[in-house]
Amino acid sequence: GIIETDGIETDVYVPHNFIAEVYIRKHEEYSYVSVSIATCGSVDSGKSSLIGRLISEQYDDGDGFARQFVLQMKHERDQRRNGIGRGQTSCISHQLLGFDTEGNSVNEFLHKTIATFTPDRSSWKSIIPLSSRTIHFLDLAGHVQYLKTTISGLTRFKPDYIMLAIDANKGIWPMTKEHLIWIFALRKPFFIIITKCDTVTEETHTKLMCTIEKFFRGPGIRKSLIHVIDRDGIFMSREAITQRQLIPVFSVSNLEPTSNPSKYEEMYDNGINLLKQFLNYIPVLTRVHPSETLKGTPVLCRVLERFDVAGVGIVLNARLESGCINVRDSLFLGPYTDGSYQEIVVKSIERNCIPTNQAIAESKICMSFRKFKRDIPNGKNIKRSGLIISTSPRDAVYTFIGEVKFIHTKTVYRQMS
Repeated sequence: GIIETDGIETDVYVPHNFIAEVYIRKHEEYSYVSVSIATCGSVDSGKSSLIGRLISEQYDDGDGFARQFVLQMKHERDQRRNGIGRGQTSCISHQLLGFDTEGNSVNEFLHKTIATFTPDRSSWKSIIPLSSRTIHFLDLAGHVQYLKTTISGLTRFKPDYIMLAIDANKGIWPMTKEHLIWIFALRKPFFIIITKCDTVTEETHTKLMCTIEKFFRGPGIRKSLIHVIDRDGIFMSREAITQRQLIPVFSVSNLEPTSNPSKYEEMYDNGINLLKQFLNYIPVLTRVHPSETLKGTPVLCRVLERFDVAGVGIVLNARLESGCINVRDSLFLGPYTDGSYQEIVVKSIERNCIPTNQAIAESKICMSFRKFKRDIPNGKNIKRSGLIISTSPRDAVYTFIGEVKFIHTKTVYRQMS
């Protein structure tokens, strides 16, 4: 492992009169830890551009260059003025950032060494073998029209942390408060990113910090903020975010730094580097108990997405909550509309686009199957809420007794015809 103190890496004898906080990371070949982080915030708060800046290691041009690495749909790129898209996210986008054992960005290394490197899913096979830690970003929508998509991403994919983006020009908007309601309802730890700091003056930034601090100290929240401007703030934030005592705040800009920056410009120019260091040290919340990976433990896997891949067939993206799945395992998929289950055999497994022969609990995987009936009679179909289990399936029910929590918001939810 690597023992790292505040700015010092050492593997030698430490004197008895020296006190330091150390961070020890286990290093194994072909092994890495993964942390999932979802983005929230109002529309046009720079969420996609920030992720694009982190994964591509390229500066934004102020006109949406960085977010082109994150946008998925064609209409997200086409809905633009003067031929350049607005970049309004409408679907869930998955992106990956890797760190090696020394805490350096693997994406930055690949960007410098490979001229044709682009941070899309095809590059994950190059990022993961070099990484001891990966950050899995879920870029969610900020427009009220796509609020259902955002809530679906928070509940189905169960991210470890939430990255709340606040525009330095606009501050806290109604949709920001709406996302906060869901963050507190799901009890997710989160941190705040103040974006577009290059567009406001130091005085405006100071007023915004006071406004945000006053808001989070108000009734119903009662949280304190810590503005991370140096390395000491990173370690304080690392301990506080899991205990929900303090909310870390980072001030960033995606643009290239000026040649003669002022003290305020140096602060937000260094914000990206501080944010990457924080992501490298952020604790791993998902811990797998050894009993959940033992052979014979019942498998419980929830279907998240379904794909029809040419030459492969049906591919399911799923979250393995307990048990262990191996290639050639016989499982049950369902329940279908009539309450029945279909027996399936696992043909292949991929985790983060990397083929593997085994998947353990608390991992997100994609699987293809043998003996899979593509056209099932009687109107049966695979739903995103379906289950993959290993034990003999029980009869499905249409009615049950449960506890329901209602969340009061100003947004109107209705069934679309």
